[in-house]
Amino acid sequence: MILAPMKTEISKHMKVIVVCLVVMLAIVIAPLLSGYFGTLLTVKVRFIDIQGIVSDRKINAVNRQLANLNLEALTIEEIKVGLEELSWIRLASIRKIWPDRMNIHLEEQVPLAHWNENEYLNSDGNVFSSEFLGDHDLPFLQGPKGAERLVMWQFQKLNSVVGVTGRTISSLGLNDRGGWSFVLGDISIRLGKEDIMERMRRFLRVYRELESADRFMDIAGIDTRYPNGVAVNWKQKKCSGECYAEITSLKRDIAL
Repeated sequence: MILAPMKTEISKHMKVIVVCLVVMLAIVIAPLLSGYFGTLLTVKVRFIDIQGIVSDRKINAVNRQLANLNLEALTIEEIKVGLEELSWIRLASIRKIWPDRMNIHLEEQVPLAHWNENEYLNSDGNVFSSEFLGDHDLPFLQGPKGAERLVMWQFQKLNSVVGVTGRTISSLGLNDRGGWSFVLGDISIRLGKEDIMERMRRFLRVYRELESADRFMDIAGIDTRYPNGVAVNWKQKKCSGECYAEITSLKRDIAL
């Protein structure tokens, strides 16, 4: 009964001593561990494995970009951002393998359309440029800066509408005033900026009439920007009296 308080007191002292020893040990070891892992993360990268691309020109472009980066001083995320500054790279995944190897996997941009002069649009409507893309059978989209996604959305919508003709839109443009126009085959169709789907409906009715008369390819352009009709611009070519009579008949027969 007399020794119990002494044992309790000794136990408390032992706990204090243990805690003090742990704290002192942490103070001593922490700088050593910090120095060790700091050296580990900044060790010179000697081997880089690039995956996802096979073209020598593209690999050389990536190597030039890596040469501009101080790999030992950057984090993995910073290296990733540095590689994705190459516009034709959609996504870069990087893994560092101890002690001196780095694995890089690259995913290239996939173009869905030409954009304005020398750029492309991907499936998300994002603009990118690439020196490695040659001539592709892609639609040409045009519009003001910042309208890329709107133009891509409108292209997909209108292209699905003209799908009933068996043709596809080869070019779609949005001008600075908000007016739309597109090219089907080699025929230019002007839609303007209002009642787009109603004007598309009118165009399709004209198309069916002209196609059934085998005269669609004689059209240079169609302007749908009228309240109750369309204007048809015929290609300039020699035309006999019989031809003029046929055209006049077509104009009369197309009732909108």
